[in-house]
Amino acid sequence: MEVAYLMLVNRPAVLANLAAFAILALAERGVRRMLLWLVTGTAIGWLVEFSSTHTGFPFGYYVYHQESFAGELAAGGVPIFASLSFAALTYLGYSSACTLLSPLRGAGAAVRRVEPDSLSTSWRLWVLAAVLITWMDIVIDPITLLGRYWHLGDLYHYEPAGIHFGVPLSNYGGWLFTALVIVGINQLIDARLRAAGSSPAPLYSLPFQPFWSVGGQAGTYVYMICVTLYLLVADVTPAGTPLMAILLSTLTFTGAYAVFTTAMIRRGFSAPAADSGTCAPLKGASGSAWR
Repeated sequence: MEVAYLMLVNRPAVLANLAAFAILALAERGVRRMLLWLVTGTAIGWLVEFSSTHTGFPFGYYVYHQESFAGELAAGGVPIFASLSFAALTYLGYSSACTLLSPLRGAGAAVRRVEPDSLSTSWRLWVLAAVLITWMDIVIDPITLLGRYWHLGDLYHYEPAGIHFGVPLSNYGGWLFTALVIVGINQLIDARLRAAGSSPAPLYSLPFQPFWSVGGQAGTYVYMICVTLYLLVADVTPAGTPLMAILLSTLTFTGAYAVFTTAMIRRGFSAPAADSGTCAPLKGASGSAWR
């Protein structure tokens, strides 16, 4: 109970991300696939963080400050709330990619995406989801590295510090790698479930459902902008902290995300609803297409 209470008090952003993930995944994929994504995403997230904090692969070497999450659930020096975030953030990227690659039909709150049969195992979905996830992390990590100056807390530092506002470029390569693994494994799981006759079984429908994930990612960008503006106004960081440069970088990546997603969504409304086969399915170990 104390562990749950500490997460509730200390990690509201993590809980908000997990709640958004659960609400959206249940509405899009159902209980089984939501739980499978939660388990695989968290387990892989923990594994890559444990690896990086001990060997430097795949994110680069960094050190968690154990005193900053004393009393909270951790394993091998890695806080579990950080591992849980991998499941939530990767699903948001996956769902956003589904929206951007699917024809969109309807209007207002009844808008829906018409996913082609081949989309769930598409290499385009796999790659775009990983790119969207990494894209968002390029904005998140320079701000989380300054967590000691806002409510996040002083969680970790890189050794040595990287060239992107203290973050090494290997971190983004690590995120791309991790996203590819988590999304790819869940695509494989989905393919096996479909082959066994188990299709996604959404529990309910949400208004504006295709846009929840895109909106969730956009909200993260806006949140990071607000935190950066707070740090600028509050003047709590040491002299020389490149906050203005971080803000300009954040605004640039946010603007690029807005332009890209808007263009893809407009394309979705004009795309044919039938499965055109443009999303080529990935191949399984046997060489046959996943179905």
